[in-house]
Amino acid sequence: MKDRGRPIGEKGSESSRFSPSRSRSIFSILFSLDPVPAVAEDRIVNRDGRRVFARAIVRQRDGRYYASLTGPQGSGILTSMTLANALTIVPEDVPIVEPGDEVTVMLLE
Repeated sequence: MKDRGRPIGEKGSESSRFSPSRSRSIFSILFSLDPVPAVAEDRIVNRDGRRVFARAIVRQRDGRYYASLTGPQGSGILTSMTLANALTIVPEDVPIVEPGDEVTVMLLE
């Protein structure tokens, strides 16, 4: 079977086509969203001390936002990403968020 890709070293390689200068990174999009305080409805565990962006469904009740997780948060679970309308942010120094704790969310809609 013949390889239909470009020859190695050809101008316009993958690395130059997807350079940060040519497209907005996901981080620039995320950090352009306004953070909103919400009440966590689920427990979120920060297992490795890094900032956590947990996929969530945020609803407004009684003048406040409430964030519930979309389900398992593994990187290969796309169902939870399709259900999410927000990201719940857990800072690096917070090991556990309990239900009822205030969290910061970024609304995606």
